[in-house]
Amino acid sequence: MKKTIAMLLAIVMCVCLFAGCGAKETPAAEAPAAAAPAAEAPAAEAPAADPVVIKVGYGLAEDTTLGVAMQNWADKVAEATEGRVTFEIYSNGQLGTLVEMIEAVELGQLDATMNDASLMVEYAPELNLLALPMLFSSFESWEKLTTGEVGQKLADVVAEKTNMYVMGWIFNGFREILCKPEINSMDDCTGVVIRSPEADIYVQTLTRLNFTPTPLAFSELYTALQTGVVDACETSYEQFILNSFYEEATHMVESNHMAANMTMLFNQDVWAKVSAEDQATITAIYNEVFGQASRTTNELAEGFKQELLDKGCTVYNYSDDELKVITERFTDYWNENATANGYTDILEMAIAAR
Repeated sequence: MKKTIAMLLAIVMCVCLFAGCGAKETPAAEAPAAAAPAAEAPAAEAPAADPVVIKVGYGLAEDTTLGVAMQNWADKVAEATEGRVTFEIYSNGQLGTLVEMIEAVELGQLDATMNDASLMVEYAPELNLLALPMLFSSFESWEKLTTGEVGQKLADVVAEKTNMYVMGWIFNGFREILCKPEINSMDDCTGVVIRSPEADIYVQTLTRLNFTPTPLAFSELYTALQTGVVDACETSYEQFILNSFYEEATHMVESNHMAANMTMLFNQDVWAKVSAEDQATITAIYNEVFGQASRTTNELAEGFKQELLDKGCTVYNYSDDELKVITERFTDYWNENATANGYTDILEMAIAAR
């Protein structure tokens, strides 16, 4: 019996020994291996902004130089922004008169308009500078002033005083003079009766150029030339041809006495909806397209001038001495206008840049 118990104890000890040898000890300090971190989920892309559709109105026909430029700009912007910004264009005054469209942009009822800068003076009197007679002696001088510091300053003034943003300035031609008597000097203009629009600025301008202005409806001008009521008229070279004024008057004075200025206006809240990147793109394309349109307008005027020469007209250009006299005569007028409308600082910049 004792032998049997001893043998059983021996077997139990062997089993325990073998079991202990097969066990693997886990150090107390060793923590279980941490699970590998899950791969970081890609950041969710911000939802694409809704496309910005800009409604633009203007008064010109769509087949004019500036009308064609407007559509060209719209097409290029849509392509460059991949449809993020598009223009909905209404030409021919479909959205109202020029004045009404400017007011609508100011009030946020219209997104943008291509418009006559002279009609903006009610909102920013400083824009009278663009209408000052004899300030721009040539297209090159116009381009220098409006695309440089002076043009930017005027745009800044509009932004400060209104809810409108000026994209830039657009050249729409100069006004010239066509006379029945031959003109070979400023002195030859003395006593020449010229049709004038009723606005005082035209009367003041033509008087300082030695003419005798008389207000008259444009529709009566051809008959007035024909009957001798007036001896001269002032408008663009194109209008001289379209209205056949050259049939009654054949001597031109290339006075460039007033520049017609257009501008592109955006409602500021609408412009703010466009991303900074797309704003830069739109502005760059605008400068390209409307810069060329301004140059084309000037080139077309040269073509109309040549057509008039081909029809037998002559042209007179002021001499350097006469231009000095003209500058002296108009400086007082410029200063009076600038003082009255609060832009003497901008005028000084413009005169220095001429």
